[in-house]
This record gives sequence, C-alpha cells and structure tokens, in this order.
Amino acid sequence: MQDWVKKLSLFRGSIKSLTLMGFGLVALPLVFALLYSANQVNKLSQQGTSAIFNVAELVEVNRQISQAQSRLERFSGQYVVLKEQELLNQYLAQRVLLDSVLTQEFKQYHDIQLSELIETYTNKIVEIDQLIQSTPANLINLNQVQEHFKALSQINQKISLHSNQIINQQAKGMESSANEIKKPCC
Repeated sequence: MQDWVKKLSLFRGSIKSLTLMGFGLVALPLVFALLYSANQVNKLSQQGTSAIFNVAELVEVNRQISQAQSRLERFSGQYVVLKEQELLNQYLAQRVLLDSVLTQEFKQYHDIQLSELIETYTNKIVEIDQLIQSTPANLINLNQVQEHFKALSQINQKISLHSNQIINQQAKGMESSANEIKKPCC
C-alpha cells in the first residue's frame, strides 16, 4: 500500500507539472503573436513618423522655393527698370539662396522625375541669369524677363505637383502597411 501512495504522490506532482507545461504550451503562441503584433505596430509607427517629417519637409522646401523665386522676380524686375547695382546684388544673393535649397533639400528624394524637374528649373534660372548679367542693363527688356519667370513658375508648379504625388505615395504606403497589420494571421 505504501508503494501505491508513493506512486500516487509522484503522479500528483507530475499532473501538476503536466498541467503547468500544458498551460505554458497553450500560452506560448499567444506570447509570440503579441510580440509580433507589437513589432509590427512599432514599425508602422516609425514609418508614420518618417512620412510626417518628409511631408513637412517637402511642404517647407516648396514654400522656400516659391518665396525665393518671387524675390528673384521682384529684384530682377526692379533692376531692369531702375538699373541699380544694389538690386542686382540682391538678385544674386537670392539666387545663391535658391541654389542652396535646390541642391541640398531635394537630394534625399531619390525620385528621377523630381530630379529632372529640378534640373529643368535650374537650367531656366541659368537662362535668366545670363539674360540679366550678360546683357547691358539698358538693353534688357522687362517683358523678356517676365516671360522667363512665367516659364519658371510653370516648372515650379510641376515640382509642387510632383511633390504632392510623393506625399500621396507615402500616405498610400502607410495605408498599405496599416492594412497588412489589420489582416488576420490565420
């Protein structure tokens, strides 16, 4: 009889162990699912943060370009009418600022169409520079300068539109990632 009691006490301990091990095995997939979900949510959060910063940066860069272009147009027009060297100097200072924005800010976007638009924009500015700097002040026609800036504004508008497309692509990428996380795993 003592043998039977010993076996029963061992069996109780092993039932307890088996029960705990069973609960552990049942809980293990749930733990993995929670860890996986937390990782996916973290990735989505990081992607969202990155997208928000990119959107804000693109909007700011487009604003800077538009402002610098407006100043360039104003200083060049004033220079053509008044023929004062100080206005030409202000034009050149704005030109340097615009070059800085164009070369520094758009490098991080590896978008071929955007690069082509920036190159077209830069080439148009070079044409305006040549007109203003290589033509004697008394021979420059204000209408000529305004026509060049009108073409520059059209290119700037294309840059803004393409920037909006980049923003929309990032938003769609975020939506796609969020939908992937929402999908049931089984």
